[in-house]
Amino acid sequence: MRDGWITIYLSLSVIFLSSGLVYSACTFPSDLQGNWISSDKGTLNFTSDTIWKYPFPVTVAVTETNFVCEEQSGDKYMLKSQTTFVLFGYNFFAYICLELHPISSYKYWYQVANDIETSTNLRVYVALEVANVDIATACNRAEPYETATFNTLVKEGALEGGLVEATCPFELFHTFSNGSLTSADDSTSCVNTTLDVCTERTQMRVTYDPSCDASLKISSEGMNICLLDQTNDTSGVTYLHVWNNDTTLATDVMRINCYAFEKSGDVMTATLYPGACQPDQTSMVVSDPGIKVQYKSITKDTSEGGPQTIYFVAIILGALAFIILLVLIICIICKTKCRCITKLCKKNKIGHSDASLTSSMEDGMEPYLRAMKRVDQPPGVFVARKPIKLGPIIEPYLEPPPKVELLYDVEPRPTSSRMMFSRSIFLSQLSLKYKDDEPNGNNNNNKNSDNIF
Repeated sequence: MRDGWITIYLSLSVIFLSSGLVYSACTFPSDLQGNWISSDKGTLNFTSDTIWKYPFPVTVAVTETNFVCEEQSGDKYMLKSQTTFVLFGYNFFAYICLELHPISSYKYWYQVANDIETSTNLRVYVALEVANVDIATACNRAEPYETATFNTLVKEGALEGGLVEATCPFELFHTFSNGSLTSADDSTSCVNTTLDVCTERTQMRVTYDPSCDASLKISSEGMNICLLDQTNDTSGVTYLHVWNNDTTLATDVMRINCYAFEKSGDVMTATLYPGACQPDQTSMVVSDPGIKVQYKSITKDTSEGGPQTIYFVAIILGALAFIILLVLIICIICKTKCRCITKLCKKNKIGHSDASLTSSMEDGMEPYLRAMKRVDQPPGVFVARKPIKLGPIIEPYLEPPPKVELLYDVEPRPTSSRMMFSRSIFLSQLSLKYKDDEPNGNNNNNKNSDNIF
């Protein structure tokens, strides 16, 4: 009996261990492990299945917690807080859903797929300790997500190595001037600022007027590096995440900041927030401590040269070269084909349409066929070809000769040696008869004539 209980215990242990292996099968991509800089939460430490010290200010006592990967579906990961927290006298677990999208091994972007919890004002799902929560329940945010709410992850140290910077949006490839900065509540402002995105297409260099207040300088050194941008197709606003390259960040300023901008002609209107883009942020509206930005003119354009112009010229020239090469190839093919057709037509050209020509052509082709079948003929030996026999182009038409009537009656030659002549009315008839009988046929005829008369 004791052995039976031991067997049952071991079987249950194996089942629980197997369940544990399945339970912990949710893991992050291998290149995501390590320290990452988030536009939303600052520095995050990823292991194979856990985010350590995830910022979670749910209560005064609880400001951060570890989140363990519980379930995965495609690019969505449901994470559960490692410990419970007390809220309204009850123990709760917290669940966050991250929808991760890799750009490279050093840069990701993600959305938090949770609705905002009213009790905490955070994108999180909370449930009692005893509740059974799955990914479909916890990831309760409606899709598609608002464009402004995307977040950027940058591998720690990758920017210094030049591995994550991106080309800024094309609309910003100018040097803007006559700019003004205004606080979110319109209480503070300054003018005469410039923005240069011409010198380097991956950098936004701001030059402040000396009179600008420090609260308007989110990047005190004025250097921002473009990371990632997304455009709201409905509103036309582009949301751009930039790396604040200040040596030391000001209070309440994140390393990754957000520009929301629109450009119309020479005028660029934008808002700048010192962190991830806010859900209600537009190119003209931003919450504190964000600022409003407007540049009213362009003093330098991309048409004045630079690497970008050379890049576009190279693309255009390459495209033209490809088109020219394609046209030449088509012309060569067409010309070759026309030559072959012309040669074939000349070879088969005939002079008339007589039905008997078919057999003549077959007779003419017979030497070619025989030459092709002679496999024993050594190469290089000339074989004469039999010319093709063509019939007459015009059929001759022969008229019968006209009938000739004699002017004189001639008596046929007698069969005997004795010559018989009948006397004719005209002497000329007798002369003709004597001429026929005379072997030599000259003066003797005249003599005989004289004898007769």
